[in-house]
Amino acid sequence: IGLSVTAPGRLEDLLKAQQVDVIRTKADTRSLMSSSLDAGVDFAGDDRGGCIFPSLHPGFDAMFTLAKLISMLQETGLSLSEITSELPTFALAYEQVRCPWEVKGTVMRRITEEHRDDSRVELVDGIKIYGDDSWVLVLPDAVEPVFHVYAESPETSASEALVGDYVKKIEAMQAGS
Repeated sequence: IGLSVTAPGRLEDLLKAQQVDVIRTKADTRSLMSSSLDAGVDFAGDDRGGCIFPSLHPGFDAMFTLAKLISMLQETGLSLSEITSELPTFALAYEQVRCPWEVKGTVMRRITEEHRDDSRVELVDGIKIYGDDSWVLVLPDAVEPVFHVYAESPETSASEALVGDYVKKIEAMQAGS
């Protein structure tokens, strides 16, 4: 399964527990679609509900997704509410912070330097910093003068606090540049 770096880590853990291989991609649609062309990828999905079934074609397809869902419900005999009641909840937070183009590189460099000795940093897309039971992703937008800040923790309040900390950090770095 192909998943964006913004997808919940808990989802990846659940999939791996079912012996499913997970490929993480950059957060953009093109990267997710590209991953679906890799050998062995049966499904790719984004954090906005987009689903790709490479056996059909490497693009989002809502109608095919609906057909697959109906087929799954028929095969299992379960109702949609029964299936959704078994799904885990994810404590994700997100915020966007404006940043002038000329400062974005400096901010990324400073955050990278702060965590250069941290073995739990991922650079697939932006800077993803892992804690014991949480992560935060600082993702520069390729089109707009903004950063997207995502976080996941066991509790929503902790995720929101983590995002808030990094938004403040980005704003302080802009002021000090």
